[in-house]
Amino acid sequence: MNAFDTEGIVATFADDAYVNDNRREIWGKDAIRKFIAKEFVGDQVTMDVREIVDHYGDVIVPRQIRRHL
Repeated sequence: MNAFDTEGIVATFADDAYVNDNRREIWGKDAIRKFIAKEFVGDQVTMDVREIVDHYGDVIVPRQIRRHL
């Protein structure tokens, strides 16, 4: 994530994955790719992952984000 490599990030997701970002649900790799490209890579946002939680089969990654301007 912090290398700003859109395709590398998207490769970690299953084809039917979804991302819930602040109550927005982004479904599937194509939508996730657009989201990552714009809101993380494009805005140069890095993540500091502090834990990974398995919640009834969903993987939750609470994180602290930092925008580099």
